[in-house]
Amino acid sequence: MSRLPRPGRLLAETFRRGPLHHLCLYGFAGRNAHQTLGLLVTRRMETAGLQPLGFVASDYALLISGLEPVADPAALLVPKALRDDLEGWLGANAVMKRTFRNVATVAGLIEKVQPGLRKTGRQATFSSDILYDTLRRHDPGHLLLRITREEAGRGLVDFGRIEEMLARSRGRIETVRAPHVTPLAAPLFLEMGRVPIAGRGQARLVAEAADRLLAEAGLG
Repeated sequence: MSRLPRPGRLLAETFRRGPLHHLCLYGFAGRNAHQTLGLLVTRRMETAGLQPLGFVASDYALLISGLEPVADPAALLVPKALRDDLEGWLGANAVMKRTFRNVATVAGLIEKVQPGLRKTGRQATFSSDILYDTLRRHDPGHLLLRITREEAGRGLVDFGRIEEMLARSRGRIETVRAPHVTPLAAPLFLEMGRVPIAGRGQARLVAEAADRLLAEAGLG
C-alpha cells in the first residue's frame, strides 16, 4: 500500500479519508520545520486552487488536509518558490498570531485564561487577533511585533532545516497514491495542534452547509 522512507528521498503519500483529500510528507526535519513547511505549502495550494483546510505537524511528518487532491506534490516543494513565499507568509498566519498572543500575555495586554474566569479562550484569541492585525496595519515596527518575529524565528520558523531536507532529497520525491490512510500517516490524525487554513476551502464548506440548510427548509 505504501513504502518506507529511504535515505536521500522524500516520501509523499496522498490518500482520501472521508470527504477530504490528504497529503503526507515525511521530511524527518522536526516539528518546527514541518509546521513552517505546512504554512508555506498550504499557501501554495491555496494559490493553485487546491483548497487546503488545515495541517498538523510532528517530528517526522506533515499531514495536510483539503478538498481537492494533490496530483503533483513535487510542484509544491520547489525550494526557490518556497523561499520567495516565506516573506509574504511571515506577516499573516495562525502561528504568528499564536506567538503574538503569548507575547501580549507576558506584556499584560491579554489576560491569561484561568479556570473559573468568565472570559473564554475564544474571546482572548479574538482580542489578541485584533491587536495583532491593528499593529501590523498601523505600526508594523512596534516592539511587540519585533519580539513576535524574533520568537517565531527562534522557535517556529525553522526554514533552514526545510532547505537542508530538500537539499538532501535533491528533487527525488517518491509519491505513493494510497487507497486509504497509511500506517505511518495514521498517528498524525491523533496529533494535537492542528493549524486551520482560512481560505477558499473553508468558504466552500460554509456555502455547501448553507445550501443544505436552505434545501432542508424548503427555501432552496
